[in-house]
Amino acid sequence: MKSALLTWILLVLAHSFQRVEKTKAAAGDTHADFLSLCHVYQAALVIAAVQPKMPAIGTNLSDLENYNTTAAAPEWQQIFDKTGTDAGWEGYIKRNGGVESKYSWAEQWPAWENARKQTKNPNEGWPKENPRAAKIKELQALRGFVNETANYAKKLARIATSPPTTDNKPIAAAIKDLVQEARCGPVATPKAGELDCNEPGITKSKEAVCTAANSGKGILTDMICLCFAESGDQCTGGAIGGMTAATAQFKADTLKAVKDACGPIDNKMDPATALTAALGAFSARLGNSKTDSTHKMVLGPTLNTDCTKTNSNCVDYTQRINGNDKGVTAIEWYQKLQEALKLHADLRKKESAAENAALKLLGLKAALERELERPLPVAVATATSKDAEQQNKKNYRNGLHQPQNQHYLHSRQ
Repeated sequence: MKSALLTWILLVLAHSFQRVEKTKAAAGDTHADFLSLCHVYQAALVIAAVQPKMPAIGTNLSDLENYNTTAAAPEWQQIFDKTGTDAGWEGYIKRNGGVESKYSWAEQWPAWENARKQTKNPNEGWPKENPRAAKIKELQALRGFVNETANYAKKLARIATSPPTTDNKPIAAAIKDLVQEARCGPVATPKAGELDCNEPGITKSKEAVCTAANSGKGILTDMICLCFAESGDQCTGGAIGGMTAATAQFKADTLKAVKDACGPIDNKMDPATALTAALGAFSARLGNSKTDSTHKMVLGPTLNTDCTKTNSNCVDYTQRINGNDKGVTAIEWYQKLQEALKLHADLRKKESAAENAALKLLGLKAALERELERPLPVAVATATSKDAEQQNKKNYRNGLHQPQNQHYLHSRQ
């Protein structure tokens, strides 16, 4: 009987001791949880710095435009020799009343003028540097083919050189905006026009702002609320002034202390891979420590009454699993970063499309130049200006908007 009673007393004491230990954090107890947030924060900064990698197209487009101008009928070439008020698209409209209602060539006109300037003198500049420019008969015989090639080249060049967008906004800028929205939150508010956050300052207190309602609204907000506590050493293993809560009010350098404790950023990894891994590691830490029936999803091992107390090292995400949008994706900053990952994947896809367009553009130029090296057929039809006018209208109807000055599509077997 005494033995059984003694055993029961020891079990009660052991259980009480465990409960005390559970609520009393030691140095470094929250380190793994802190690092999971650090890695997300750092990976988010890396993906925010991503810029599109657009291919170089060199002179491929301008060369094709120059070939096209060289192949054009003299009367079309001379249009671009005009000066003064007769020059430019406006001058062309003035001389050809009503043409603006049929065609919209304002955007293309400067490129055509430049091509004429580059090709006007056959003894210098581009014609001298490109021997195939002297193949006037071949170019004129292939006039239709050259014109269609130049039109397609413009479309390819636009794909190859235009930075990818989403909803009429550069994707890189959209990713950066999402990261900024994910970074700060109500404790460390965003800095206007910067990818940075403000210090919470000494007027804010942990009890007032580290509430369950504010959890998940910003990575740095969650990091501050996790680490700002009485001893200031749970997140790092050693006491740090900016994280040490003498009172509930934050220090003047609390945010700086938290960011500095994360250490240097590793920007050598692929941005999407790093952020995906960091989000996964963070998810694995949620609920890693047992709490109670009220607090169901908490980051951090120390929960004393609630996560607003300076003797607690935790972030309470419970409300994120109680609503309609349950689970980790209901954490606002997590959701923002997932959106950033989707945009990053779209960016990479469009970069690949741009690279393919640049390669096709190079192939177009090579195909045209191969044709110029082939001997002309014995009989070559004579193209007329009327043919050119008809082809111009056809091109405009088909959305090509590139004048075909003398239409001739010769079958070369």
